[in-house]
Amino acid sequence: MRAWAALSASSPNRPHTYFGPEASASKFKLLHPDFISYLTERFLKSKLIDTNFRDLYMPSTGALMLLTALHTCDQVSAYGFITSNYWKFSDHYFERVKKPLIFYANHDLSLEAALWRDLHTASILQLYQR
Repeated sequence: MRAWAALSASSPNRPHTYFGPEASASKFKLLHPDFISYLTERFLKSKLIDTNFRDLYMPSTGALMLLTALHTCDQVSAYGFITSNYWKFSDHYFERVKKPLIFYANHDLSLEAALWRDLHTASILQLYQR
């Protein structure tokens, strides 16, 4: 994420510039939809699925990336990810103007926060928070 933040500062809103002039398919990684379904069913099975919001719900991008890292890396450390004092900080770490985190129905951020806390407590990942 830190590398992306540095790139975004120098090339805002131009993702095609991040990969250089020879942007071959080998530079891109995609998650298979079945893997996203697996993560949703096994790790982030929200109660929102049983409500009128079921068609809106999906794990946050951060949750998908953190769980992907846990599935592919020997050691995972992360900063932030819905701290217990989240209201003190902006919605996204890279925002220059503070925007409050709002819990919309498209993500179950409370469920994600509980999962990160449990994985940190079990020493499965190292979660850094302020």
